[in-house]
Amino acid sequence: MSNEDYRRAADVASATGETLPTGREFAPDEISGLIVDCVKDPTPAGARDAAMISLMYSCGLRRDEVANLTLDNYDPETGRLAVVGKRAKERTAYLTN
Repeated sequence: MSNEDYRRAADVASATGETLPTGREFAPDEISGLIVDCVKDPTPAGARDAAMISLMYSCGLRRDEVANLTLDNYDPETGRLAVVGKRAKERTAYLTN
């Protein structure tokens, strides 16, 4: 490639594109439907799944944050949850009535 050809090619502007966000937001009635379906499941997994969906929706927790919660992370007197998030970053979430 000649020097002149290179300069012309280098002067061409790069094409820009947009990255679409992954996933989508659930409507409140979809969340309610998921929780109702989980509650209908008589196994412990049904109660667990309902609790996980509720935590993700009401507290804004990520699935990995919910999966890593233990009873030690919860203070029942204040409703405080100690959450360990991405890159071991700690934050606080609160459960409401």
